[in-house]
Formats: sequence, C-alpha cells, structure tokens
Amino acid sequence: MNDTQKTELLTKVQLDTLRKNYANVTLVDPDSSAMAYLRKLVAGFTPAVLRQVADAGIQWLSYLAKKQLEVVEAQEWRSFRDTPEGKAFLAARECAKDFGK
Repeated sequence: MNDTQKTELLTKVQLDTLRKNYANVTLVDPDSSAMAYLRKLVAGFTPAVLRQVADAGIQWLSYLAKKQLEVVEAQEWRSFRDTPEGKAFLAARECAKDFGK
C-alpha cells in the first residue's frame, strides 16, 4: 500500500475483501512477522481510515485499528492541551466543575 492509498478512505469492496481474507484467521502469534506487518500497516493509516477499519468488523485489523486510534487520539489530545486553545478549554472545564459545587 503506497502513501496515496493510505490517505484515502477504503471502498466497500476493499473492506469486504479484507473482512473475507481475515475471517478465518483464528490465531496470530503476537511476536510473529505477520503481526508486525499488520501493526505497521495499521500504523500508516490516517485517523479517518483507522475509524473506518475499526468499525468494519474485520478480524484482527479492526482490533488493531481501535488500539492505534487510541494512540493517535491521545497524541492529538496531548498536542491540543498545550496550545492556547487547549489551555483555555481546560480552564473552562475546571470552572464548570467548580460551578457545579
């Protein structure tokens, strides 16, 4: 998969093909080269494709996409919270907590 393909959403046919190809894979050794390949593949997806794959119900890939999406979202949050907008958001959230007391 090249960089251009990684940035576009997957088609229904592509998702169906992935779903079919991984449907019968019951066990994967977490230390195997196959799992390393899957992790590297998923790590290259954009957040939009990660969400798409995570919701697609594809054996192994959906799980890995969900985990990678958690990593991406955590990185995005850490980047956001250090911006002026993020600091304002956190301050407003703290004020809202105090207001409810």
